[in-house]
Amino acid sequence: MRKPAAKKPAARKSPATKAAAKKSAARRTAARPARPRTAPRPTDTAEIPAVPDEEELPLSSGPVAVSGESAGREQPARPLWDEIEPAAVPARAAEPRNSDAPVIDRPGVELGLGVLGLALALSVFLPWYHNGIGTVSGWASATWGPIVFFLALVAVAIVVLRRAGVPVSFPVEPTLVIEGLGWAAVVGIIIKRYFAPKQFSIALPTDGWLFASLLAAVALAVLAGVASSSAPFVIRPGWLRERSGQLGAGILVVALALGIAFGLTNNAFSVPKVARQTQPAPTVSGMPTCARRLALPVPSGLTPVAGIDSKNGANCFVTFRTSLSLKTATARYTTILKQNDLKVSAGPATKASSTLGFRGRICGTVQLIKVGNNPVSVAVILLSCVAPVPS
Repeated sequence: MRKPAAKKPAARKSPATKAAAKKSAARRTAARPARPRTAPRPTDTAEIPAVPDEEELPLSSGPVAVSGESAGREQPARPLWDEIEPAAVPARAAEPRNSDAPVIDRPGVELGLGVLGLALALSVFLPWYHNGIGTVSGWASATWGPIVFFLALVAVAIVVLRRAGVPVSFPVEPTLVIEGLGWAAVVGIIIKRYFAPKQFSIALPTDGWLFASLLAAVALAVLAGVASSSAPFVIRPGWLRERSGQLGAGILVVALALGIAFGLTNNAFSVPKVARQTQPAPTVSGMPTCARRLALPVPSGLTPVAGIDSKNGANCFVTFRTSLSLKTATARYTTILKQNDLKVSAGPATKASSTLGFRGRICGTVQLIKVGNNPVSVAVILLSCVAPVPS
């Protein structure tokens, strides 16, 4: 067998030859333009997560965590180690001068409460009662009339203080307090409706303005209930220790004190100035002497019951009873007064009462009242003709 021919060893290059080859490769590399380095395309179709904008990056200069899926990719965004400038903080709004100022959730409703409270307070000075001589206002009717007036003023004061930013507090929400004041005024006016002031032991007839005051009080209570529909009925502990609580308590105490004081001192009728008598005018049964001396006209069908005798003739008082109807008794008394040449003026009239004023040789007033199924009561008051007798 033939032996394979042995390979000839490669000739070794000399150092000079190697140096020449390196110089030639360097020239070719310098002459060739550099190709831009591009990021490798992703092999999957998964969406590359968007790099957050500068405003959305966290305010920190530390490293940012990168998910494992995108850790091996070259991101086109700016370097992760760039320091991020903090976002501009908007200027804070100026704080109110009084941080304790009350918060008014429904300004329109509270404004309505103030208007209704003022209307209720003014309505107290309207005529709640009438008689043949004139009218009597709620303020002059004593007891509950002045109390209703000051309760309405408290409601107005609460609204005005809150609108002015003055803190005022009570054991419960202020709207609940106004609601309670409204219902208290309703109760007081209803009491005045059925317990009217009396003149010569006869209750005065009610005028229509009393019901206008009652309507204003009901409207105040109902509107305050609407405003306090979301207010919790919870007693605030320690409310009186604060200045706002002391202010609220002071308003309520002063209003109640003034209402009670005026209610006890007001008188529905002014006491006439008459000549001093050594003895008070006696009460007599039947027709008093003063009425007979002045020839008081009396229609048929009326029976004298009692009266107050007076020496000078002024303020002579006599009461009658009759089984006639109110309308018939009023017509008969009007006719007989005119037959005696007296000028008659009709006063306010209702289904249960009527009044007449007369002037001439004698002056006075006639008041006819029917209560339920009882007979009609007729009260005749003779007055001095020096002062005018209003209708």
